[in-house]
Amino acid sequence: MSTMFNLASINVRGLRNPVKRATVFSHLSSICFSVCFLQEVHLKDQNDVERFTREWVQGESRWSVGGVHSTGVGVLCGNRELKILGSFSAVHGRVLVVDIDWRGKSFRFINVYAPPTPKERKEMLNELDAIFMTNRQVFMGGDFNVSYDRGNLGGHLVKSLIDKYNLVDTYRVAHADDPGFTWGNSRGARSRIDYVFVPRGLGVSSARVTPVFYSDHSCLSVTVDLKTIEFGKGYWKINNDILHDKTFDTRFRFFFKGCVTMKSFYSSVIEWWESTKLRIKIFIQNFCKDKVRNNHKEFYKLQKEIENLHIQSNLNNGGLDKDTLGILKKKQHAFFEKKAKDFIFKSQQDKWENDEKCSAYFFKQIKSQGKRRTISALLDQDGEMVEDGDGMLGVATHHFSQLFQKQTINYEKGTTFLKCLDVQIPFDIRDQLEGELQLDEIYMALKSMKDNKVPGVDGLSKEFYIVFWDLIGCHLLEVFRVIFGLEHMGGSMCEGVISLLYKKGDPKTLANWRPLTMLCVDYKLLSKAITNRLSSAMAYVVGLDQTCGVVGRKITWNLQLHRDVQAYLEERHLQAITVNLDQEKAFDMVNHEFLFRVLEKFGFGNNFVKWVKILYSNVGSRVNINGNIGNVIKQLRGVRQGDPLSALLYVLYIEPFACAIRTNYNIKGIKLPGGDILKISQYADDTILYLQDDLSLKEAIKVIDDFSVASGSK
Repeated sequence: MSTMFNLASINVRGLRNPVKRATVFSHLSSICFSVCFLQEVHLKDQNDVERFTREWVQGESRWSVGGVHSTGVGVLCGNRELKILGSFSAVHGRVLVVDIDWRGKSFRFINVYAPPTPKERKEMLNELDAIFMTNRQVFMGGDFNVSYDRGNLGGHLVKSLIDKYNLVDTYRVAHADDPGFTWGNSRGARSRIDYVFVPRGLGVSSARVTPVFYSDHSCLSVTVDLKTIEFGKGYWKINNDILHDKTFDTRFRFFFKGCVTMKSFYSSVIEWWESTKLRIKIFIQNFCKDKVRNNHKEFYKLQKEIENLHIQSNLNNGGLDKDTLGILKKKQHAFFEKKAKDFIFKSQQDKWENDEKCSAYFFKQIKSQGKRRTISALLDQDGEMVEDGDGMLGVATHHFSQLFQKQTINYEKGTTFLKCLDVQIPFDIRDQLEGELQLDEIYMALKSMKDNKVPGVDGLSKEFYIVFWDLIGCHLLEVFRVIFGLEHMGGSMCEGVISLLYKKGDPKTLANWRPLTMLCVDYKLLSKAITNRLSSAMAYVVGLDQTCGVVGRKITWNLQLHRDVQAYLEERHLQAITVNLDQEKAFDMVNHEFLFRVLEKFGFGNNFVKWVKILYSNVGSRVNINGNIGNVIKQLRGVRQGDPLSALLYVLYIEPFACAIRTNYNIKGIKLPGGDILKISQYADDTILYLQDDLSLKEAIKVIDDFSVASGSK
């Protein structure tokens, strides 16, 4: 099926004359466009709108009332395949916005008829930012009454607008040097003031300017390729804005009390909690649908009031009530601000802050950052390129299912490394870690979580738990205690969603994408509570040369140490070998069996080890490729990037390797002033070895190989 899309734009210089209107419509029907922007149609009132709509029979149309002798704009669909989702006049008679569905994809088309005077044109163009606040691809065309690409005074505003929103001038893409004049008069004056702008990156197949007999403007016709990435719906996430709605708060509290009364009908509180979270989701979705419906009614009521002001002005041949118009436009802008915030939330940006102005720059940044999560093609295991959504999802699912497969390790080799561990946590610390979970621990974990993070598959955010903690907290504690007794979590707590973030290199290679696992907040609360307990024990068992995960230690220590060592060696004219170790998929290749043995060797008690086993038993993840969610992949190895506990578990997991390097007498390090010997420096999986000679390097490589066999790391 062709993905070519034809756009046209023309200033028709009036359509109120029925003979001319029939002539223009007949001509437009012959040029086979998909969407056409019309300017200066001279609509007087709603009767004209209905008449024009009825007479354009090729497809749907939308119109914006202007003056009898000037302004008025329209957007025509050239066939019935295009369905209009909604429309509104951003500036009556001059800027019309139409949202259209074409083959299951949504686009926004903006028709502009700019005022001829510089002052009015500047005021209007400066008001357009709000209409770009959408997750749809935006196309803009029309008569801008100024030439922007010849250094024309005032053209910088148009240039600034298209640069700000990453649009390109289609005619200039197709014809770099052709002047492409779109307007001329009998005195020989000519200029290019009509444009069609499309998103950067779309292929412009052709652009042409064709004179017409019914206007002093030519018709600008453009063909672009709308081949786009197939985006899925993703999964539902709560919009935190509703948490500030008093009506929602009241209704939810009543609703949740009803959920609590149902607890006795379930076989376990875990089952009840899973069912309740699903009911919460449905309750919130229904509330939001009603709210959106009411908001749209209010918005279209505003639109009608503004339109009536213009119609009344035409009928009375008088001026507009500018004070009333200003109040209505202010309310309209507030609606767009809300829409923008909703888009930002859906874009999963955790840098958003509620008090940050929803500026054009910030909005553009949101879209730009979203591109780091968009995948257009992937190479499969045979090196073949896959571009369709289902195919890419299959490639990614296969990749991670292989990555998370349990690997065979050498138990005896593991025992050798564990013998290097000669410290254990103190008994009093062990006892603290063994105690039953308390409500204040879970609340402390909740308060310490960062704001505006993307939730897991249940869609419930940290902010939701904060607002309703007085309702939910005690029930969540009960759920956690039952989980400990039954040694398994509920379905949603076991499941993560892997989101991929581009790092560098060929984007078609999955290895160049960082996997981040989105986990449900209830899981993260449990994991964070266990993490907070574990933090108190880390300093007792982790060597001083590892700075990750130990309270009071910083990565800057490693950086400063490396600089000091380099300076020391140069100053003393000493030779040494530094080896930077890059562990392949460090967090993803943690062997659970070896990890549990490490915990036991360090003296962690049965209850604590049991918690860790629960958090990593029967867990899995689904891959998210452009909003398309795959099947569950069982995670039989690895600690998840996104789990609060992961970093600390990894540090403990890698500590036997560091101890083996430290205690190996055949590995000679660098002797520092004061007599200390430096062999290794670590921050999580970033490891640097400081070695004296080649024999030490050879022995270190042997330790690395042995640890790979013992633990599964590479």
